[in-house]
Amino acid sequence: MFWKNNSKNIKELEFKLLNSDAELSFLNAQTERELSKLYYNQTSLDGLLKSKYQEYQQEILAISKNHTHSVEDESKLLLKFIDLYAGLSGPEHYHKVDFDIEDPEAKIPALLLFPIVQNAMINGYNSMQNFPMKLKLKVKAQQLSLEVSNHVNHYLSNQGDDHRIKQVESRLFLEYAEDYSLFINSNSNLFKITLLIKLQTD
Repeated sequence: MFWKNNSKNIKELEFKLLNSDAELSFLNAQTERELSKLYYNQTSLDGLLKSKYQEYQQEILAISKNHTHSVEDESKLLLKFIDLYAGLSGPEHYHKVDFDIEDPEAKIPALLLFPIVQNAMINGYNSMQNFPMKLKLKVKAQQLSLEVSNHVNHYLSNQGDDHRIKQVESRLFLEYAEDYSLFINSNSNLFKITLLIKLQTD
């Protein structure tokens, strides 16, 4: 009986930790502090960039953690984040985005893809034009494929250990269980994450 109770308690604790990480994944994606630090550390700020930042904050902070929206909505928000982060980082921040979305109304949990992209934008070495951060998002036949890569930042020991990645793994597990795969690959030049999700039908 003792061992059964102990095993049950451990499983309950593990589930609570997963839920906690999943919630942190959403909240950290929503309030990405590195973006805010870039904004508030600007000595002079272009009026258009300031307006874009304020509009982005207003839009993203209105999303609740249990909200589900279309892949198209997610991709539009991702573009806004990328545009803002690159703009606030200065002229030498390069990225390349490729969207191939056959079913734009396919649903996913809001901000689910953000941590992977934020990790690449923030931790990647993206200041060389020949080695931009690359994002490729494809949705076809209820399958979502996300590939995000960046030139390795040699000041980091392991980009895959970033808290954003650890937390989103918990969220993916809770949302999709066995219907997703997350692959992390790194060598001396390139860091790459590939996410595959079998999307749920209504």
